[in-house]
Amino acid sequence: TKVFFPLPHTLDLRIGKDCSHTLRVAEAKKTPKNYYSPAISRVIDYIYHGKNKTLTLNQLASLVNLTPKYLSALFHKETGQTLTVFIHKVLIEKAQNLLAHSDYSLGEISTYLNFSSQSYFISIFKRYTGITPGQYRKLHARLVGKVKNKIRISMIKRYYRQNFSHLGDKRKLPVFP
Repeated sequence: TKVFFPLPHTLDLRIGKDCSHTLRVAEAKKTPKNYYSPAISRVIDYIYHGKNKTLTLNQLASLVNLTPKYLSALFHKETGQTLTVFIHKVLIEKAQNLLAHSDYSLGEISTYLNFSSQSYFISIFKRYTGITPGQYRKLHARLVGKVKNKIRISMIKRYYRQNFSHLGDKRKLPVFP
């Protein structure tokens, strides 16, 4: 049996009387797989939802009763990426969340995510995101600040429109960017 993971897009492949059916089938072949075998689904679930402990190929293989070599090949075949790359991406995703929504230091985050050292964590983070964790935290804080400022300005504009629109041009209203 196959376990389905929903994709952001789905295609309607019903056979119709129009000639666009051939195009839809050709397009469907280009789209990524939206399901994985039960073994790969279990491994993915364990990586995402398991404890933040060091993951090894042998450990994951024993989880699904496969040999490490076969699990590695099957994972690459079904997902299009190696287990190591997938694990790194999941860890970086968790790190981004911690950097954006907590005050933990880089050392605490790297320890929590079981990186061997803070410098290794920084190098892996930079490899996948293009910036260091410190730069990411500053950038995220700046973006959040800009969004809050835009929300504040739109609320002020709405307030002036609702409360002072009856004055028309008689009164000089503030100008916002």
